[in-house]
Amino acid sequence: MAKALKSIKQSNDERAARLIEIVNQKKAAIAQAEKPTYITNLSFSPTENGTGDRININTITEPKQFISILAVLREKETAFQLAAEELGITNLQFTWQGYSVEDWKTDLITRLNKVQISKLKDELKVYESKVNALISPEKRAEMELAALEAELGA
Repeated sequence: MAKALKSIKQSNDERAARLIEIVNQKKAAIAQAEKPTYITNLSFSPTENGTGDRININTITEPKQFISILAVLREKETAFQLAAEELGITNLQFTWQGYSVEDWKTDLITRLNKVQISKLKDELKVYESKVNALISPEKRAEMELAALEAELGA
């Protein structure tokens, strides 16, 4: 009976250790997303000359705003491609304010991810505390020793 309980405890510890590793991976991804590198200047305008109607992408937080900006870019890109085709011009790539649609899209996704980080952080705190409550003190000590060994290169 004692052997069976030890086996169950060990199995639960192994599962908890895997969950802790997942939480740590997500925390690392969040840390990277908190320090984004942008491609564009983050100053979008729906008009080409952009006088007075610029939107600072770094200040938007609503998903609909991100969608609207990308929709405007896709619409303009499609119109550009159709016009180029009608004129027989094939060697021009569409850019908006000096950046490709993919550059704008990458920055929009990066900013949207940054906006969503706080929600993810809160969720991870809850998961981490639940997992930490499940792991045995012996396994916790073993994991901390392994982490120290990895840090020290031992």
